[in-house]
Amino acid sequence: MTETALDKKMRPKVTAMIADSRSGGRLTEFKARSHGAYDTSTLETPVTETSHKIMATPPQEVSSQLIGQADGAGDVIRVGDKQLIISGEAADESQYTPRPLDLVVLDGDEHRIIRVDTLYTGALVGAYIVFTRSG
Repeated sequence: MTETALDKKMRPKVTAMIADSRSGGRLTEFKARSHGAYDTSTLETPVTETSHKIMATPPQEVSSQLIGQADGAGDVIRVGDKQLIISGEAADESQYTPRPLDLVVLDGDEHRIIRVDTLYTGALVGAYIVFTRSG
């Protein structure tokens, strides 16, 4: 996609807001997971993880208004799920797009991404709201 004038103005502002969020933005490790072809000799599907460090807001409990909402895949937001925001600009620089089933390391523990909402600043992604679940 072609960057619009609005993208040029707003994407850096979104990135700055995340870095300056209330508790301070932090570098957060995201692990992209790729599944290979099923191996009939081992009866396994190999999984490759690629690590990306991206500035994100600190994780927060999901708003009670979102509890019980299902996404397109049928996963329901639950009490205890967390959400954080990463800038589209930072994700582009890291060549990473968050996806369900990828992992996020929060306070030393791995959390599975269960949903990703995309916010646009024009033609390009301004931010991703990432919903995670522990375990």
